[in-house]
Amino acid sequence: ATIFKRGPAIHSALFCDPSEDENTIAAFEIAAMQRRDRARHVIIPSSEQRVLEHFDIDPNAELPTLLLIDLRGKRANNTRDTRTYRYEPRRFGPISESKNILAFEDALLFADETNITLTPFLRSEPHDIRYPNPQNFRDFSRQGQVLILTGLTFESIVQISRSNRKDNTDFLVSFHAPWCSHSKALSAHLETIAEHFKAIDSLIIASLDATKNEVLLPGKGLAIQGFPTLVFFPADLRKDHLVYTGERDYTSIIAFIQKHATNALLVSANGEIDTSSTRAATVKQQQRTTPPPDL
Repeated sequence: ATIFKRGPAIHSALFCDPSEDENTIAAFEIAAMQRRDRARHVIIPSSEQRVLEHFDIDPNAELPTLLLIDLRGKRANNTRDTRTYRYEPRRFGPISESKNILAFEDALLFADETNITLTPFLRSEPHDIRYPNPQNFRDFSRQGQVLILTGLTFESIVQISRSNRKDNTDFLVSFHAPWCSHSKALSAHLETIAEHFKAIDSLIIASLDATKNEVLLPGKGLAIQGFPTLVFFPADLRKDHLVYTGERDYTSIIAFIQKHATNALLVSANGEIDTSSTRAATVKQQQRTTPPPDL
């Protein structure tokens, strides 16, 4: 962790097997000498399993590989907005040649001059049948289920939906850790809320394992500084997301949803839900929350 807190704000990290990747290491050392004033160069051996796992690198199939870690970005709350870029052999050529490594690094170091665009690499769990795809994600919600997102489906479901001006769907997403007791407690409330709002197409309750998946947001970015972090994404992509800071109980979360929903979500005392296409004065007069159920 201390590696990424000192020196230049751009780090070039070579992940390799030192006993098999001598040529790549030699090429990397040449590049490091030529760009030593621009980036910090680090060699991470295959024995560092935890580091490889963090960056989602398979030591049996993806070594050697090179990552550029850009720490120059700042969010509105003054935390780092870290971007990671993975070396693409099909684009830059064999990683064992220093000129190719330099071309990859220069695409970030001299972005205005090279006119080469790098796409940030985001960790994501692989797709399986538990996870929805962009074609059927509403079916999960209509069944009263919490939508399970990955890094890839966050973009293809949440962000694509929000970019559609004709789609008025809001998303409430829990960024959680499986081992976190607070995340488990919140999960129980979200399951009840998802069941409660299953008839409402304009609201999706979702969850994402933030220890295995990353998301990239424009603007002020998103800082996950603790688990769970509950975030409301309004239907309009032009509007900023809202991080929930209230009590993690059923009643408080329902009130938060009602306050910020694009479409009015009116929940009566007996649990019946009424929807409206506008947030008129009736919201203020009728808005109330359902008493928390026995969990």
